[in-house]
Amino acid sequence: MKPDDTDQERNLFRFLMENIPDRIYFKDRESRFISVNAAMARLFHLRSTDEAVGKSDRDFFPQADAQRMYDDEQRVVKTGEAIYGKVEKKILPDGNTGWTLTTKLPLRGPDGEVIGTCGMSRDITALKVAETSLEQERNRLNEANSDLSRSQALLERKLAELEKTYAELKAAQKALIDAEKAQSVARLAIGVAHEVKNPLAILRMGVDFFASQPTTDETGKLVLKEMCDAMRRADNIINEMMIFSESGDLKLAPVQVGSVIDEALKPFEPALAAAKISVEKRYATGMPSARIDQVKIQRVFSCLIENALDAMPEGGTLAIRLGLTHIAAPGTMPERGNRSLVHSGVRRVGVIVEINDSGTGIPPAQLDSIFDPFFTTKATGHGTGLGLTVSRKVVELHGGTLDISNRSEGGVSAKVLLKV
Repeated sequence: MKPDDTDQERNLFRFLMENIPDRIYFKDRESRFISVNAAMARLFHLRSTDEAVGKSDRDFFPQADAQRMYDDEQRVVKTGEAIYGKVEKKILPDGNTGWTLTTKLPLRGPDGEVIGTCGMSRDITALKVAETSLEQERNRLNEANSDLSRSQALLERKLAELEKTYAELKAAQKALIDAEKAQSVARLAIGVAHEVKNPLAILRMGVDFFASQPTTDETGKLVLKEMCDAMRRADNIINEMMIFSESGDLKLAPVQVGSVIDEALKPFEPALAAAKISVEKRYATGMPSARIDQVKIQRVFSCLIENALDAMPEGGTLAIRLGLTHIAAPGTMPERGNRSLVHSGVRRVGVIVEINDSGTGIPPAQLDSIFDPFFTTKATGHGTGLGLTVSRKVVELHGGTLDISNRSEGGVSAKVLLKV
């Protein structure tokens, strides 16, 4: 190599050591500095790079940091393997905490033997601070999102609770209105019984007397018959009103509900056959008895069967189902929109009777009124408007429920739930 070339390389090396911002150093096998560049001298607060010669990291760094750097360099000396891009956190000579990206290489002599180490470290403190700030900000955002999610979940729970409370209040309001209606009808029934029933009985006796006379012509007999039928209907209305006004005088006894349904169905069998209505009965086996007033519950089933018959003038199917279900414990709120006590998660057993028809159904606008006294969808003279009102009162006196709803496939479903 020419002398000029050697001078040029020496000048380039000196320029690199004096101006590069990365810290460069050379050490012997005992990790003592042989040479450092200007950036390293500034880190150590030295007036010149020569002041570092012969010293070690223990002269500038805390013991723990100096020992860790010494161990790395000794591993390089012994193995001859370099360490590339190691991120180190250390206490700097000025007392501040810094981060460096360090590379340590084995320094070899002319014969290839490792005679020391060469290292270069880059200050990445600003990068680590930015990274830490970014991580903290990310954590704050995640925490804020978590808080927002928790708040949203809490708000949704509160809204659900408000909706539930509103539904319960609405149901309670309707129950109060129904109770007031029931009390009004009960008071009216008592008044009618005293003021109308006895005079009506006298009128009926008179009509029966004149109808039994042989001198009455055919026209007169027809008129008397219509009068007798009208008084009978009026008497039926009064009787149903009296039943509705009863406070719970039930003659309870263990009865198989299936037999009560059969007894209620018998009088309608000719009419059902004439109307081309097929009857499908499905009773669950091993049904327990229910303590009921057989006469009154049979009247309830008769009312529901008659309503189904009237709803299928063109024929159809009357499906009667009998089975077991679960009912809510006392104080348990029924599911929203459900009049019945059917409730999941409880273990009290009840008997449920479903009487389903394939008729035209009930207009949705009238569903909320079907239990109102004197409300009827039938033609004048074909219904008193008290059948469902009295039926529900009878079922409730038994501690059960009566639920009427339209079926999705058409027709009406009447569900009677009785305690075992």
